[in-house]
Amino acid sequence: MKTSSLVFHQKIHHRMAGLWIYSVLKIVHNAVRN
Repeated sequence: MKTSSLVFHQKIHHRMAGLWIYSVLKIVHNAVRN
């Protein structure tokens, strides 16, 4: 039970980090384009 919840938490954290990186890249791309 403990290990499965840990894996689940890591998957959520990884997804959040991916979204954060994606939004930062999008902001940088817009700044460069303008």
